[in-house]
Order: sequence, then structure tokens, then C-alpha cells
Amino acid sequence: MDIPVSGITSRAGIGKGTAYDYFESKEELVACAIVYLMKQTMGRLSEELSRRETFEERIDYLLDWVEGELPEKQCVIRFLHLITDTSPLGILIHQKITDKEQGRALPLSLFYEMLQDAVERGEIRRDLPLDYMMYTIYARIVSYMTFLHMEGHKAEQCEKMRGYVLRGIRGEFGMA
Repeated sequence: MDIPVSGITSRAGIGKGTAYDYFESKEELVACAIVYLMKQTMGRLSEELSRRETFEERIDYLLDWVEGELPEKQCVIRFLHLITDTSPLGILIHQKITDKEQGRALPLSLFYEMLQDAVERGEIRRDLPLDYMMYTIYARIVSYMTFLHMEGHKAEQCEKMRGYVLRGIRGEFGMA
């Protein structure tokens, strides 16, 4: 990380010493900032998803969101990369999100809650473990995000890919 702590603290409007009162290192400060940003992003997404009644509507909104704002989508892609990375920053971020409160910053927690609600409402299969379904949605959403992130796709290709993602989720989860 080439950003000096003084650069971070000056943009935050605090002194460098103040930062070290709360954080042990620059890496911890950055890790906490990334986790905080993801909590905010997932909180906004969760609020929007809760306004949708059915699992189908929630998945549809989730795909709309993935297609939406590029900076937020890129942030999520980078976050997902970092939580699976074995770099010192990746390990530190992973440690920060293993705390139950911080773990809600993960898209996986959001997917789990959506699935749990859908199972309770009888909208999707009950015979599959929630963890399996959570990772299935995760894999499909991340692959769709990655597809959209790559340059050069025409609108018709994106629409086809979205259809494949929806059909895959519907089929696997036993939706009509």
C-alpha cells in the first residue's frame, strides 16, 4: 500500500496520531475501512431486498443491482477477491469479518437470510442445505458480475447471460 497514513488521516480530517490511537497499523486502518464500506453497501442492498416480497423478486433485484452502478460493483468484486486472498491485507480483512457483527458485511450473509426466508415461505426447495444454496447463489452472482465487468459485451449477450443465471437458480432451487 503506497498510501501514507498522513494522506488517509488528512482526508479524514484527523491527525496521524489519532489514527494510531484506534488502529495498530496502516493495514488495520485500511482493512477496517474496507469492512466498513462493505457493511454500508450490504446494508443498503439488504434494505432494498427487504422491500421485495418474493424470492424471485429479490433475485431479480439483485441482478439489477449487479448490472447497476459500476463503482459499487467494482468495490464488491475487489472485496470478494480480498477475502479469499492470502496477502497480509486479505488475512487481516478476513480476521475482521469473522467477528459476528462484521460478518454481516459479507454478501454471503445476505444470501443466507434471503434463502432462509424463501425456504420458510415455501418458495424454494427445503431438501438442500442452506449453506449449499448460499454458495450456489454466490457463485452465480460472482460469475455474472465478472462477466459484466469484462469489457466488450453487447446488451443482447448480457441479457442472455442474465437469463442463464435466472434459469439456473430457478431450476436448482425448484422454482416454477
